[in-house]
Amino acid sequence: MFRPRKDKSNAMKKTLIAFAFLAIGIMTNAQPIITSGEYWFNNDYAGKIHIPLTPGVNVLFNSGIDCSQLNTGMHNISFRFKQSNGIWSAVGSQLFLKVPELTPGGEAICEMEYWINNDYSTRISLPITSTTFYTFQSAIDLNYLSCGIHTFNFRFKQNNGSWSNVTSQLFNKTPPVIAGGGLLKGYEYWIDDDYQSKTSQPITGSSSFVLISELNFASVPTGMHHLNIRFQQADGSWSSTLSEAFIKVPLQSDNRTITAYEYWFDDEYNQRIQQQIEPTANFFFAAPLDVAELSTGLHNLNMRFRQDNGIWSSSATQLFMKQPVNDGNNFLTTYEYWFNTEFENRTIINGINEALYTTNSLINIENSDQFINIFHARFKDLNNTFNYVDHYYYSIDLQIKLMLEGLYSVANGQMRKSQNETGANFNGSIADTVTVEVHEAVAPYNLLVRFYGIELNTDGTCHLQRSGTDFINLPGSQNTLFHLVIKHRNSIETWSQAFEIGPVSTFNFTDSPQKAYGENMVNANGVYLIYAGDVNQDGTID
Repeated sequence: MFRPRKDKSNAMKKTLIAFAFLAIGIMTNAQPIITSGEYWFNNDYAGKIHIPLTPGVNVLFNSGIDCSQLNTGMHNISFRFKQSNGIWSAVGSQLFLKVPELTPGGEAICEMEYWINNDYSTRISLPITSTTFYTFQSAIDLNYLSCGIHTFNFRFKQNNGSWSNVTSQLFNKTPPVIAGGGLLKGYEYWIDDDYQSKTSQPITGSSSFVLISELNFASVPTGMHHLNIRFQQADGSWSSTLSEAFIKVPLQSDNRTITAYEYWFDDEYNQRIQQQIEPTANFFFAAPLDVAELSTGLHNLNMRFRQDNGIWSSSATQLFMKQPVNDGNNFLTTYEYWFNTEFENRTIINGINEALYTTNSLINIENSDQFINIFHARFKDLNNTFNYVDHYYYSIDLQIKLMLEGLYSVANGQMRKSQNETGANFNGSIADTVTVEVHEAVAPYNLLVRFYGIELNTDGTCHLQRSGTDFINLPGSQNTLFHLVIKHRNSIETWSQAFEIGPVSTFNFTDSPQKAYGENMVNANGVYLIYAGDVNQDGTID
């Protein structure tokens, strides 16, 4: 839906935005039907809305969606559909702009046109009776399209002759079910992108198969990896590739054992999954990770382990890309990515020939020359069809120096190590951990990203080196100035002065009171410290 506007000063009233959704089917032994759906805005999955549907193999949901509670500006709508076998589709996401409400007499919509993929020459034009709100609901002929991923594009024309921006939506056309093709006759698996070293095994014809086998990972180096597996049907066609992340942890050298682990996606630490394990010096993590609720695109997987002395390891973070679902008879052939407007300097990777391609080891973030970027990626399949993924992306390598009053020793200019009932909370030179936030430096000072558990050394230094797409709020301006916000469980929340953050930056709170917003620090012989004593985090010293 496109709603034109005449004046940015117009008061905002109730706004409705309509989207057309094409559900993605998943091929099984019997063709499933789509029975229900749900959608939500931004990261508010708790506020999801149920989509009432008439069950069917192909469903076109096209209805008014109430956006009256959203602020004017950029937002994200996410949606997914449930099949009769209980399986949910991957989450589809779409950015949209909510504009102020029109005043009476504003420009109206008089025409719409749509086309598939890049074939603008075959576009379909539809005249519209002049209106300021329009819901598109019409049968679309897709019989001539090949199976695979395609793009549905549309735009609207106002009665003053101007056209809206083009809105594009990915969808997947699945092949018809082949009778008798559901029996499995084999499978193959491989680690990371090393398909050439795959292991293949036969299966006696069966419609279902449980893999219970000892997988040898002795030659796999320590760190995060992907286990990829796919199954072949009796008719020779292959399933889509299933890919699961796992971490091979190093051997412990101090006789400590691992007793628990936890992991979470992006910045959603409050939704972490924690698991107790039998104490062991060597632990191999290989478990299914549910990414159904993640949108297509770039994400971070974070994981850490707890020892028998209660100390947690540093978090291991791995960037990965969730790609659109593809059918087993199609393959990706080319992968390209670029940052911001550098399409001419894009990185091109040919010769993929895989249904699922793991890109985590091939994203060169050194091409990013600023803190906040837009990451663009596209994949080409055997049908020479491109699908696109665009995301805001941050790349930060920030050296920070700060001192906490509660731990600072004037005698040696260092911080003491925080303690618990058994001794120091952390090993080595780590004094404590802090939470670091990055806010925009223009009103309303939106929170962009938050990083938990940043290790703070006794000399006051901490190193923040992260990249990802897990923005809490998308950037609302092109301003390059930002505020750092330091939070600690027993200290006053402290904001930095506004300063420019690039991909590599430094900031020292300790050398000047002006480094903190409002000069809100305490002077200890020329070293400026963050106030201590805010036990209940209400902003005042207790």
